[in-house]
Amino acid sequence: SSRGAITDLRRSHTGVFENYVDIVLGGQLLEVGMPAFEGQLIEEDVMAIRSYVLDRRAELMKAR
Repeated sequence: SSRGAITDLRRSHTGVFENYVDIVLGGQLLEVGMPAFEGQLIEEDVMAIRSYVLDRRAELMKAR
């Protein structure tokens, strides 16, 4: 269950990006409120989202 907080994915630990498919499709983080999207997204969608978040992360780091 969610507590209403929205996580800034750009600030995710590196390990999150290494396990994106397992997290987003497989529900690896169900216990902390991240739902699984298997059946709603395909791996290519997940990798596109990952790429987008990593691009935004790079912009965030440059702005520091």
